[in-house]
Amino acid sequence: MPTLETRVPHRLSQQKAMACVGEWLEQLKRERQDVVSDMEVTWDSALAEFHMRYQGLKVTGVLSATQTEINAEVEIPLMAWPFKAKVKEFIEDTLGRELEARAGISRD
Repeated sequence: MPTLETRVPHRLSQQKAMACVGEWLEQLKRERQDVVSDMEVTWDSALAEFHMRYQGLKVTGVLSATQTEINAEVEIPLMAWPFKAKVKEFIEDTLGRELEARAGISRD
């Protein structure tokens, strides 16, 4: 499967950024039940490996934190590759908002 890569900057500690990633994944699972199913997340300090189905398609990926950003590597099926820009934008926007809110930053 092709891999989409993106980075989302943050102003949190590495530990707080990963806690925010966990909340973001849980929120995604809870709020997008119509399209997200079978989500499993494996944690290892500053790294989260996830597996899920999005609209029935298998999606896997790794989210890792550095001191300044969250790195996302997401494998999406070839048939969904034309939508990679939307997937990337979704990650950057929604995760970015969570990280900024946690840091007390407003996007106004």
